[in-house]
Amino acid sequence: MTYDIFLTFPGTSRTRLGRQSRNLQRDRVLFGGANLAMFDHTGEADEVQAAAYNWLFNRVQIKDAHPKMWDGFVIQTALILPVGNSNFSYQLTIEDIPPNQSPTGLPIGLYNSVAAEYTGGNTTAYAEDNRSIARFGKHQHLITDTSGDSQTAAEKRRDNFLALHAWPIATPIELANTQIPTISIVAAGWLYSARWIIPAASGHTTVSDWLTALINECEFLTPGDIQPNTVQCESINTDSCYSAIKGLLDYKDHNDNIMRLVVDSDDNHTVHYRPFVLTPKFSVFFSNIYRYTSGEPVEPAELEPGIFEDKNLRIKSTLPDAFTSISNRLVVDQVGTQADNTEPTFGSSNKGLAPIARQPLDADRLKDNTPTYSLNTIGQYSVPLLALEGGNVVGLEGEIGVVHESNLE
Repeated sequence: MTYDIFLTFPGTSRTRLGRQSRNLQRDRVLFGGANLAMFDHTGEADEVQAAAYNWLFNRVQIKDAHPKMWDGFVIQTALILPVGNSNFSYQLTIEDIPPNQSPTGLPIGLYNSVAAEYTGGNTTAYAEDNRSIARFGKHQHLITDTSGDSQTAAEKRRDNFLALHAWPIATPIELANTQIPTISIVAAGWLYSARWIIPAASGHTTVSDWLTALINECEFLTPGDIQPNTVQCESINTDSCYSAIKGLLDYKDHNDNIMRLVVDSDDNHTVHYRPFVLTPKFSVFFSNIYRYTSGEPVEPAELEPGIFEDKNLRIKSTLPDAFTSISNRLVVDQVGTQADNTEPTFGSSNKGLAPIARQPLDADRLKDNTPTYSLNTIGQYSVPLLALEGGNVVGLEGEIGVVHESNLE
């Protein structure tokens, strides 16, 4: 499968990376669209060293057989430089990993807008590094374990935290040996940037109004076709705009539709909120996948999340209370491809974007062509395991009557 990777440097035109970029993997999910992408880029030592820092937060666009470009930004780089018989390797990231997901119990990543709680249930003003915000966007963090401190003490803790986290810091890591200077890139879809903002928009409003307000708080997202949802709600997680937006997707609309949110691949990263389309997009029959309406074979890169119909299931019945209503239809909420090997993978996005350290697209797990992920199904249907080789299904098994969500731990 052919593909092109384009990188847009801030304030400059788009650049095609060319044949020096390889090992591309990318996926799309129901919640948000473009999710994660990875690829390697080789070059001279001074070139890849500069790229390890300069490419952070650059826009990444991937053009392949899919009708829309995969669109996101560089969130992590890892540099590998051969030194004698060994390698020198380090990593840079602008990913925000909260304490409860960090191996050290402390926040990791980039935070350039920081506040702290202090006694009496109060919060300091945000201290910010404006140069960092101009380069990487605003990344907010609220320090909560200072709630018993005075205002002065909380401000000192806030300012120290900002000084330590406002810019990416190189971290030594261990990577595979190589004789070619290489930079490994991880990119995330634009919805990921909603993780960086602590929402000011409160509840006590309709779902669609609240959703629009949350999107407007995110610097790199723009409200698009936000279909009305007059249901009122209050009980969602507001740790970040991302978690709040995802919480609003748990509500059906006032017409009892299940709703879906996706970010478009335009320059404004337009967010659309529409009813979930329950008509199948693709069908699985024996060892092939076809377009549901036309019956034409599908290239792996053309696949996208949605409803799949399994024509191998001989027992087909109506399930009026199930999500898809028909027993041989299943919900695929993650589709990924390895472009160099044309091996798509399927699975559950497992409550949205997984942290980079536990990302679903993992070369070591995929290279042996084993069934890596189970399809996440909703309703009384089987949970098949799929692995494709050259576009063909090579593994398909399941158990009737089980509802399963893949564990990507």
